[in-house]
Amino acid sequence: MLKKISLNVFALLIAMSFTWAAQAQFQQEMPQQEKVELDDQELDVFIEGLVKAQEVQNESQMKMIEKVEDDGLGVDKFNEIHQAMGMAMQTGEEPEIEATPEEMASYEALSEEIEQISMEADEEITIAIEEEGMEMPRFQEILAAVQTDPQLQQQIQEKMQPEGQAQPPAGQPVPPSGN
Repeated sequence: MLKKISLNVFALLIAMSFTWAAQAQFQQEMPQQEKVELDDQELDVFIEGLVKAQEVQNESQMKMIEKVEDDGLGVDKFNEIHQAMGMAMQTGEEPEIEATPEEMASYEALSEEIEQISMEADEEITIAIEEEGMEMPRFQEILAAVQTDPQLQQQIQEKMQPEGQAQPPAGQPVPPSGN
């Protein structure tokens, strides 16, 4: 089953892992990353957990988009306001936002709903990973290692490689699959 997962999914999962790695860093400060040792079985469990987590993440993103679109604010306007608010938080300055009071009210209400969806997704992801047989701290440890260990990235890519598809040479872009 693992070999049927496309490289496109792998790329999405790695991109998604940046978010989780950042969350893990905020949750607990980790010492200098040592090489993570794991056997094939644990790697398979990690990959299955990662796939399940991506499924939950995709579902929650669709819910978020639906909420924003149903509200009438629109995804682009929500993102514009959200980015301005984020920049203001980083700089400590007043946000520069071109939005009506109604748009700001919608943004505030949607932000709360989206935060709730996000928290529910985090819980579902933790449950999904643990149901695969891995504790969340170990999952996060492996996920952080994936960010810095090209050999581990290669191992995961090979396990997720569809059967019969040749592996591109190192450093070469992976062509999109039809999946």
